[in-house]
Amino acid sequence: MTCVPRETLMLTLPEVGYEDLNDVGGDGRSKERHERTEEVLLRAARGEGDGTLFDHPMLCLQIGGHKAYLEPDLVAFRIDRRFHVVEIKSFPIIDEQAAPTQVRAATTQACAYIIALRDLFGRAGISEEAVSDTIVLVAPKDFTNRPTGAFVDARKQVAALARQLSRIERIGDLVDLLPEDLTFDLAPDAEDRPRRPAEELTEALDQVLVTYRPDCLNHCEMAFYCRSRARAEASLDVLGPVVREQFGGIDTTTMVMGAGARRTEAERGPGGDGRSPAARRTATRRTGRPRGCGMSTLSALAHVQAMESMQAVPLTEFRHRHLSARPLVIIPLAMAGEAGAPLAAMVGSAKRNGTLLVVAQPRNRDQRFAFTAGLGQIVMDYIDSFRQDRRGEGERSRYTDAPQILVPNPGGVKALADLGRMCRFRATSGPYAVPDVVPEFGMWLTFLVDRAEQAGTSVLLPVTAMLAEHWATGQSTLEDQNLASLMAWIAPPSGLSVRRAIADAENPDVCPPAGPSTSPDFDNRDLAPAIREFDTARTLDDPHTLATAETELRELIAGQIQPTWRMVWQAISLLRSVPEAPRTAKRIEGDCKAFTDYSDYRDSGGLPQRKRDTAIGAARRLGWLERALAEFESDMAFDDRFVLADRRSAGEAFAGTVVEAEPGRTVTTDKNRRVPRPRVTVRTEDPVRLAADTKLISPSLPAGHKAMVVSVFPDGDTTRVTVEITGGMGRALVPKQGTIPEPGQSVAYLPDPGWRPAPQFPASDATPWTHSAADESDSESTVHENAAAEEWGNED
Repeated sequence: MTCVPRETLMLTLPEVGYEDLNDVGGDGRSKERHERTEEVLLRAARGEGDGTLFDHPMLCLQIGGHKAYLEPDLVAFRIDRRFHVVEIKSFPIIDEQAAPTQVRAATTQACAYIIALRDLFGRAGISEEAVSDTIVLVAPKDFTNRPTGAFVDARKQVAALARQLSRIERIGDLVDLLPEDLTFDLAPDAEDRPRRPAEELTEALDQVLVTYRPDCLNHCEMAFYCRSRARAEASLDVLGPVVREQFGGIDTTTMVMGAGARRTEAERGPGGDGRSPAARRTATRRTGRPRGCGMSTLSALAHVQAMESMQAVPLTEFRHRHLSARPLVIIPLAMAGEAGAPLAAMVGSAKRNGTLLVVAQPRNRDQRFAFTAGLGQIVMDYIDSFRQDRRGEGERSRYTDAPQILVPNPGGVKALADLGRMCRFRATSGPYAVPDVVPEFGMWLTFLVDRAEQAGTSVLLPVTAMLAEHWATGQSTLEDQNLASLMAWIAPPSGLSVRRAIADAENPDVCPPAGPSTSPDFDNRDLAPAIREFDTARTLDDPHTLATAETELRELIAGQIQPTWRMVWQAISLLRSVPEAPRTAKRIEGDCKAFTDYSDYRDSGGLPQRKRDTAIGAARRLGWLERALAEFESDMAFDDRFVLADRRSAGEAFAGTVVEAEPGRTVTTDKNRRVPRPRVTVRTEDPVRLAADTKLISPSLPAGHKAMVVSVFPDGDTTRVTVEITGGMGRALVPKQGTIPEPGQSVAYLPDPGWRPAPQFPASDATPWTHSAADESDSESTVHENAAAEEWGNED
């Protein structure tokens, strides 16, 4: 392991001097280790020692006036009279990129060590510049157990953490605010088992103020208690900052609902206005936020309503994702902390014919690819079944349907992406040969994952996203990624309240996680011993013992994955009960075209997708992703009055009554042609944030109707919007009957994403030097020489 930091920091072998600080002569107490660490590091900083590698130093940091010892899992180097913090992590660096959230967490952790080291040197009169604010991250490379190193610039994070630490109040001052008789002592017995009653301990905790945020669930054992307190107080913190930021100065759901009810009653007047509940909620707040800045006010209100009523609230009138008559469900499980180490998968296109595939030893290369070949064959058979019926001629020829793969949550999409990357470059001959289906499976998985990035597509979907798109729950968006918790809000089991169903959903013993990672308790208590038993049985070379161990392991994993399998199919049934939006058919055609194009590409011997986009490739991808998102949002609003109301609340659409009309207005074009250009003025109570010349479409007028904003003027408590109709009137000089709205008629308009010319990018060989890299000299379809023969970190 030491060779990786040495190579990253470009140290020669003679420069390396190892110093073990795990203990001091067998004494592992923190105080003694810290004193030894201080002595060794100060001597090295003054140039009096020859150590350059310091293994597990014991650092000390003052936090709120309290001394805290840091026992980092790191090494620290000294080179060019500077120390570098090295953070060793288990998450992989794949194609020189790691998960941003994990890198962010590792960087924050390393910043504490940098601050502690600088404090140590500062007390000795040594400049803080002796400690570099660039950390060295060491992690597994790609899908191997071999480490690799990378530099991470932590200057901003170090400054931010130092500022936060300086603002922390002294712990003694905080303790003085608590009652004198308050104690959290567990009263352990002789065997260190707590004897204090849980009710008494809860009463003690209730005397302390709590601050809850949804991300506390990722790292704090007290998060569930704090969340229960926040729920009991109806705090908006339960819903997360995305919802809370919509209601500045309001702290509870009760206040939100009370204010909304009073304002709605005042605005709609006696007798009601005949609008849908979703449209009425639009009027509860006349201010909105631009799209892309989080959640709209209307959606936030729906989450508040769900929390207040403890029942999921519909966000949309239709289901805006296509649901195939024969989807393929895949539930992947992966070994925690190791990329490309699949543990199991359950796959099938019907609830009753699921196939369970298990890797008895995930670290064994042969077993990995036997598993991958089995899964790949099932998936490829499913994909090939859609390559039978093809219609049309020439460029219009395409398959009539496209495959659809459903996974439980976004983590399942990431697991398939990793599996595709692990497989698509593998060679089918040579020293690392794999079955022929493996690289083909990997390339198709990568196609599906890439396609899934595009808004509105349906070839690869997480079930949680489909549910959360249609229903608002009384929990945060982070918790909505938990399939069991989401289903507890939408369709709790018979006889259980939503509150009880949520508690069961968050108990891994009652409802195992939906993957791709299993519960840590299950891993330590059940999975690890079962894998060891399998390894022992394989070593004994006894077929009967090996079969028994494998069966027990298979049954153990089946108990973890089958509840999720049943829940996914329950969610599919639930989603089928929601009618499909009319414009979904247009997006299905897009999926069929993309499926046909990639199928033809593979039939012609097309190469695997490259590891990373070039600068131009990334720009092209971003362009079509933005275009797809704009079209999908427009389609949703056009089809769905609830979504239209959502956009109205943000000022991105408007609805109202026509108060003036010029149906006979005509203009003369540049080609000296007279064409009809009627104008109408609409009075609306919606906030309108559309600029002049914005092109519009209307879901309330005949198909093909197009218009353009001429002017927007406030008129007391309302707004007057004048629009010019530009299309959908027929070819005659006099518009067709019914194509021009009349005074008194109710209309709705929203922006038209319209046709936009494709962005023009330079050729690959003309990429500006500011956007090029040394490894981008090859074309987009070129595969690296050793890509198909990537080595493995073990030969097991």
